[in-house]
Amino acid sequence: MNNEQTNNKDKNQSEVAQSQNATSESFGGEVKSIGKHEAASVKPSNSEFPPPSVDAVPIPAPAPLQGDSGFPQPTMPPQETQKIPQPAMPPQSQQPTFQGSTKKESQFKAGISGAATKIKNMPIKTKIIASGGLLAAIVVIVAILFATHVLCFHDWEEATCYEPKTCTICGQTEGDPLGHYVEEWTTDVEPTCSKTGSEHGNCVRCGLEINREIPLAEHTPGEWKVTEEYTITSTGTVVPGTQTQYCSVCGAEMDTKSYTIELTMSQENALQRAASYLDTMSFSYSGLIDQLEFEGYSTEDATFAVDHCGADWNEQAAKKAQDYLDFMSFSRSGLIDQLMFEGFTREQAEYGVAAVGY
Repeated sequence: MNNEQTNNKDKNQSEVAQSQNATSESFGGEVKSIGKHEAASVKPSNSEFPPPSVDAVPIPAPAPLQGDSGFPQPTMPPQETQKIPQPAMPPQSQQPTFQGSTKKESQFKAGISGAATKIKNMPIKTKIIASGGLLAAIVVIVAILFATHVLCFHDWEEATCYEPKTCTICGQTEGDPLGHYVEEWTTDVEPTCSKTGSEHGNCVRCGLEINREIPLAEHTPGEWKVTEEYTITSTGTVVPGTQTQYCSVCGAEMDTKSYTIELTMSQENALQRAASYLDTMSFSYSGLIDQLEFEGYSTEDATFAVDHCGADWNEQAAKKAQDYLDFMSFSRSGLIDQLMFEGFTREQAEYGVAAVGY
């Protein structure tokens, strides 16, 4: 039993020695060049350490760290990140605005963004130097933009009656002039429907006296007047007439309209009967009314029919005079008297007598 334990002990010590030699050869013969963690894991074989127990598991040799060249790669300490100073920007409410097209603003932002991207890829010391240079360049550019009024913290002056809202720094304008505003107007001349009036007032902003014209007043409607009578044909057809409305103040014509009437059956028949009498013989105005009344028509219907039959009573007097001369002889005065007896007026009788040659 003791001999077997002694053989196992010698075998374990031999395997540990071989592992240490293999590790030393893999790292160039020096264990100390591996690093603190790896060197601490390899224990030298000396008498200060007790021999491993019979049941101890042999320690495998660590795999060498190799790169493309086959040599062990040193472990680098973690890289510290250094913050790049950023330029201080004004609050959002005080951000300057560009006095040009948005194209200039886009070019300015794109330039700063491109420079920041380039700096991000530089080494730390170069980043610090480049950041300082960029910050200085930004300060110079911003100063130039403010000096040329491309950028401006506007100081607005309120709009007036004559000028729009204007920046006192760069001169930029916004909106339109307010124009004059009068709250109370005083009438100087009252307008009529034929003549304009006038009034004045003071502007509440600048105090300027403003004068303006008052438009014409509206016409005052008056009564409707017949400007063209309606007519009735012998068949009882009514042709509308025209009525006109005039202003009661200035007399100007305001409106026109057509007007007509509706005939009763008795009026239509009286018209047709009067037309048939005039087609065969001549009548005076009163003589035709009497004839229609004799036919049984009322005085109103007979008068209405004679008024609208369209007869020329002078011509009727001439025809009647000629009818009398065709059957008997008359002196001029006797013929005039006969025509007046038939109902013609003296003027109509004299016209008729003259028409036949007297």
